[in-house]
Amino acid sequence: MSTVEQRIPRVDAKTYGGNQAWFEEKVQRGDGCGVIAAANLFYVYRHRSGSAPTREEYMLIAEEMYKYLKPLHLWNPLSPINSFGLPFFKTTFERIQRFLKLFDIACEVEIFKGMRRSIPFFIRRSLRREDPVLLFAIGLPKKSPYNNHYVLITAIQGDTLVVSSWGQRLELSLHQLLKDAWLIRLGRLKEK
Repeated sequence: MSTVEQRIPRVDAKTYGGNQAWFEEKVQRGDGCGVIAAANLFYVYRHRSGSAPTREEYMLIAEEMYKYLKPLHLWNPLSPINSFGLPFFKTTFERIQRFLKLFDIACEVEIFKGMRRSIPFFIRRSLRREDPVLLFAIGLPKKSPYNNHYVLITAIQGDTLVVSSWGQRLELSLHQLLKDAWLIRLGRLKEK
């Protein structure tokens, strides 16, 4: 298990990061994936050796981050909850950075701007530096459950990404993610 994987918050032995299903409001459960990925980043950088918050402690941070990140609630023909979540990747990352600064966690944002073929290199470089990678896949929801969804990448081996999503440690094919999405956005936080 990589150093980054060891730092992912675990509420209990079965979880791997937070789960948007833990939100009380239906709209938050539907559009909270980016907020949960951001809360995972908070715990990764706040607790360098890993953390085991209670679910209540985790959700206190997630609820605060939800207010701070401000998911976009408008009519959306592709969503039954009429929300776009956090569609503006750079703005989302800048807000995460500012939220972390409130807790004296100083980070710089690095957004991936290369070609698709260099995505694995960005991921590997980030993970070698012990920084998880936030991935946002944009595409038709019917094509993949990961389209219009945020995940936090914690490891990569060959084509296989280890991610935190829905409170689980999942293994996904990077090739399949790239094939199913129109656009992939990636970024990381670098400690100052």
